[in-house]
Amino acid sequence: MIRFYPCSIIILGQILQTSTRSTLAAGTTSLFHSRALYHRNVALDSNSQQSPYMSKPDLISWTQSHLGALYEAREDEAFANAFDTAFSPSCEVRVNHAPSTLDALRDSVSSRTVATRGVALSWENVISTGDSPDEPSVVAGTLTITRSMMFLIRAAPAQRLTHINFSAKVERLEDSNVQADENDDRRHITSLYLTSVDTVPQIHFARPHPVSQEDRE
Repeated sequence: MIRFYPCSIIILGQILQTSTRSTLAAGTTSLFHSRALYHRNVALDSNSQQSPYMSKPDLISWTQSHLGALYEAREDEAFANAFDTAFSPSCEVRVNHAPSTLDALRDSVSSRTVATRGVALSWENVISTGDSPDEPSVVAGTLTITRSMMFLIRAAPAQRLTHINFSAKVERLEDSNVQADENDDRRHITSLYLTSVDTVPQIHFARPHPVSQEDRE
């Protein structure tokens, strides 16, 4: 016959309680670990099933990036590459409602970079008629280009402003002869309407103040 003394019963109870807590803790940790693995696998599976369109910039961002690159390019090679990746070879061009050509647009933009030391772009009211990156859409808005020139006026760099209202039709082209951009994006501008005006910021000259008799003395 086995006898249990009070102290033995207390010690046995503590042992059982500790063992139960350890078992529960291990089970809880295992449960949390399993849940974490489940959610991670769901996230990975979701990412793998995402449309390839998700990796492409939206139409407004694409248009701002490619048009902006034309005016910000400092070197001839960078300008030529930006031009070829922005426009379709058969792009329709109108400037101030007069029919124009890509070559004329190229020369016009390139000539404005002469003697320029810096360029700042300001976009306003840019809208798009569509959301799908691979569907034809029209992107329109206003672009103001501020050019800081290499020569000075009253000890400050001279500036030239170009105000442009633009409307660009953007389409995905499957033609293998059309150059894609660095992200293998085959979207190009197939029609471009520009209203463009060049201005010079007003220069405020210091006005001489008459000297009073007291100041003369």
